[in-house]
Amino acid sequence: MKKISRHTCFKILKVSFLVLVVIFISCNRIPDNVARNLEQAGDNKNELLKVIKHYENDEEKLAAAYFLIGNMDTRFSREGDFSAYYKIFDLVDSLDKLGVARKEIENVAKPAMQDLEKKLGPVPVENCSINEDLEYIDAEYLIKNIDQAFEVRKTKLWCKNVDFSTFCNFSLPYRVYEEPLSDFRTFFRKELAWLDDSLKNKSDMAEACRLVNNFMYSKFIFVEEIEKIPPPSAVEMYKLGAGNCEQRYYMIVSAMRSVGLPVAIAFTVQWNHWAGRHSWVSLQY
Repeated sequence: MKKISRHTCFKILKVSFLVLVVIFISCNRIPDNVARNLEQAGDNKNELLKVIKHYENDEEKLAAAYFLIGNMDTRFSREGDFSAYYKIFDLVDSLDKLGVARKEIENVAKPAMQDLEKKLGPVPVENCSINEDLEYIDAEYLIKNIDQAFEVRKTKLWCKNVDFSTFCNFSLPYRVYEEPLSDFRTFFRKELAWLDDSLKNKSDMAEACRLVNNFMYSKFIFVEEIEKIPPPSAVEMYKLGAGNCEQRYYMIVSAMRSVGLPVAIAFTVQWNHWAGRHSWVSLQY
């Protein structure tokens, strides 16, 4: 047998090591869209890298983190102080407590909002600050969102047939619209703690969706004029209890996602039989 020289042996070991390094990097390679967004994140890049590092030994949660960060470049909050215009919510709430019919509340709220704008001026939407998620979201918030979404996925029977792609697209997202971020999962899970006991068939996703939808509808009054006020967080929208279709449904979608229901907002910009648009919740299963 031919003897291998020490020099040749060293070269073989060196090449083998390089091959292992290449394999390791390829197996742990950050997807292109994630890498691109990390560079766009500027000073906030380290917060996003913390999330990736946190899940380096959990393949499924790492994939979820990649999904969120990879799609973060078009996500933002539109924020500002519009509390002076929240008097319209106080009016709606007081009329509701007096037992005024919801249609009548809507009729009263429209001129009331117009009077408010005459007094304060039009809602200054141009004063909103645009907070890009890539630049502002922190690791703690993102990690908590991912962990809570996975926890519900594993514990709720109606989630058992939801595939990973559907989960990522319709249950996992930490926002629905341009609303300020909030701890909506913790909040709405408490509000919907009754859901499991209300289901005869614990795996009936459609029934769970119907029950949550009806409950959230009962807590919300439709007032078209409120759409002039930029959307508050999903939690604050629930507490305020009034708004237009889009505001109602990003609140409902947030609540449904908090209990693992894979949902999205569907909409039409124009009905074929009357002049008007509409939004609704679409269950993905």
